[in-house]
Parts: sequence; C-alpha cells; structure tokens
Amino acid sequence: MTEPRISESVPPTDMWDDDAWDDLLSAIGEQTVVPIIGPDLVLVEAGGSREPLERYVARLLGARLPWPAGAVPAGATLNDVASAFIRLSPDPERQRKTITKEIGRILGETDFGIPEPLRQLAEITPLRLFVNLTFDDLLERALMDVRYSGAPNDMQFRSHIYSTNQANDIELTPAAMGMTRVYNLLGRVAPGKPYVLTEEDLLEHIRYFQGESTRPTNLFEALNRSNLLFLGEGYTDWLARFFIRATKNAPLSWQRTVREFVADARAGTDAGFVGFLRQFSRATQLFPKGAAEFVDELHRRWKATARPASVTRQWHQPPPGAVFLSYTRSDLAAVRTFKQALEAQGVPTWFDEDQLESGDPWLERIESYIKSEALLFVPVLSEATEARAQGKFRREWSCAVDRNKDRTGSGIPFIVPIGLKGTSFRRVPPVFREADIKEHDGGEGTERAVRRIAEIVASLRNEGP
Repeated sequence: MTEPRISESVPPTDMWDDDAWDDLLSAIGEQTVVPIIGPDLVLVEAGGSREPLERYVARLLGARLPWPAGAVPAGATLNDVASAFIRLSPDPERQRKTITKEIGRILGETDFGIPEPLRQLAEITPLRLFVNLTFDDLLERALMDVRYSGAPNDMQFRSHIYSTNQANDIELTPAAMGMTRVYNLLGRVAPGKPYVLTEEDLLEHIRYFQGESTRPTNLFEALNRSNLLFLGEGYTDWLARFFIRATKNAPLSWQRTVREFVADARAGTDAGFVGFLRQFSRATQLFPKGAAEFVDELHRRWKATARPASVTRQWHQPPPGAVFLSYTRSDLAAVRTFKQALEAQGVPTWFDEDQLESGDPWLERIESYIKSEALLFVPVLSEATEARAQGKFRREWSCAVDRNKDRTGSGIPFIVPIGLKGTSFRRVPPVFREADIKEHDGGEGTERAVRRIAEIVASLRNEGP
C-alpha cells in the first residue's frame, strides 16, 4: 500500500469521547462488532525496533530484488517496491511470482512472534468475525494460540482467503457464527494465492467485489449489519471512504443502528477524510491516536468491564413495582433531581446509578425487571441519547417497547418519556414520539412531568393486579 497523502493537521478530537467507548463495549458484548485489521496493527520486533511488518518486508524486498542501480529509493512502501519491479519487465506475472516467492522467504526466515495488539484483540472473546487486510497469518496465529491453545478443531476456527477466481464466502448459519473466523479480504501471499501488492491490484479487487460470482455476498451482509472497527488501515482518503460505504446498504448520512469506529493515526491527519466524516457520517467515531494505542486502551477497558460483579459491586434489587428511569451517563445529574422530585410525591423509583456495561452479569437482571416487574418505564431523552447509536439505555428501550405491547388498548401507558430541554427526538422509537413527552427543566415542566407520572401510578394502583 502507498503511504497516504497527509493534509494539514486536523486532530479529530471532537469525534471521540467516553460515550464512544461505552457504545463500542456494549456492542462488543452483544457480538455485533467486526474488527477490520490493517497493516499498521501488525507490529513486529526486528533489528531491535518495532515496526509494521509490511514496512519491514518492503525494506528487505527492496534490498533483495534484482534492480538497476538506484531504482528504489530508501523508505519505499510495499506498493512502491512491487509496482517498480513489475514495470521492469514485459511479463508482469513473472515479476509477481518473483515478489511472492521472495516475500515468502522473508517471512520464513524469522519467527516474529505474535504482535501484542493482535494478542490483546484475541483476548476479547466476543469478537468472532475478523476481516484481515494483511498478507501474513499472524492474526490467525494469535486467535488460535489465545483461544484454543494453538490447536482449534474445525468447529471452533475457520480461515477464508478471498480470490478473484473464487469468493470463498462465509456461512451465516448459527453454528458458523459461533466460530472464530478470519476472512482475508485482500488475499494471501502464498503460491497460487494472489494478494493485493499494489494500488492497481486493489482497484482490481474492488471491481471483483462487485461481480455477481466473485462478490463475498454473505461477508458483506454480515458487515452491513455489524458495527465495524477499522484498525490501522493507513489507506488514502478515497479508499477509506469506499471501505466504510461499501459495507453499508444505504448512504452514510442516513439514520442507522450500526456505526464505524476508526483508529488510524494517518486517517486522523487527513483533512479531506475528517471533513467528509464530519459532514456526512457523524455516526463514525474517529480515534485521535494510532491503532496500537487504541487496542491497548480497548483491551484495558474490556478487561475492567468483564470482571465478575461480585468483585466490583453488589446487586441492589429494585423495589417491586417501581418506576424505572432509563438514561445515559452524561445526564446523571438531571436524572437524580427528577428521581428526588418523584419520590417527594410518593412515587417509588429506581435507576442503575452504576451504569453497568456489557460484560456485567447484572445487566440481564435489569432487563428482566423492565420486562416483568417495573410499574412504569421513564426514558430520559436528551441530545446525549440522540448522539449515541448504541448503549445500554437503547437495550433498555427495546425491552420497554416489547413490554409496552401488553398495555395496548388499556389507556394506561407503560412508557412515559421525559425530555431534557432542547432535545430533538429524531432517534427514538416511534412509540416515544407518539407519547405526550413532558419536559424536565427543573421548573414548571418538571412539575407537570412529575404530576403526570404520579397520576398514572395512582391509576395502576387503583386498578390492582
């Protein structure tokens, strides 16, 4: 791959925040995240320093191939080396075979060991499907070593290699989706296994992705309905846009329930790419540092949320028949004042003040309480909930919508939404918008909201079981 053009420095600090971590961790717990692994994440130790494997191979390849004097400048990328060598001969296929054979020798000479970022990703076990954009097998080795002690059986692990002659598509059966799977989207450097060495090769691959018989249809369908985690692609502006768009069935600016998370230091300094995301794909979260730093932080946060609940906290059973307040973390202060106002009117309330996230076993108890025991469900809507496509509160909303169907025709709602001042209500379920949403403003609006909820609670109590 060529080094991307770097535009003026535009750190996307406004495109990533702690809510993005919460959304990503929640989606990982739900097994709806697919990592897409680029060459910048495959860091190897060579000559006393750590660098991307692709850069190491490009340097050795440039030194070993038979060149005219001064044909390849120092610091040339793999695309530069391969493209220049192929142009030396009227027989490009012969040149490609020479390159592939030499890369195989380079990879066979050194046991690089498993890169730490790949090992960390492998330890996040809810990640099941990986798309690999590199020419090596280090991601596969990491997954097999960490998850299966190096020896998975055919029902645990599967590797797919894309070829322009055969898509080698994945299966979407429940059994297959329970496996750990790696799809090598750009091929593999091996005899008879073509790999994208140059930008021209990449254009050809993109063309074949559109073909009826050569498109990995099931893979793209899985990517379309998943949250995508792009890690260290290092691609040019237009290619980053293509990969993000090609995996979706609708324009990026349309409202959608899944999103993209991008960790790539070079993408973050490309003014065109950052500007495009800001204008057309605000749902895409762009991490302001490199892929390896991102994976290290993700791994740390995942391990923290995955600890047994008994180690971190005790379960506090909600009171039977309480009003359940659903919210997102940044609205905690407003939720506390609303809870106090309700309780001052004798309305029993409960909310998850710990803000449990995926990996915590208490989450199922909370969802069960919403589905069967809560008296009312009060979602606190705000610009913060509008901004988040995922999150624990949206899972709570889904449980409440299902429970609300039991009240259809009764004249007494189960869901009573409350809006903070200035909320647009664009990204809420239809049943929320159809309700008489009261405003929690700390004044008359709050009084009206509390009065309405107290009236409904009184009606339900008078109705009896």
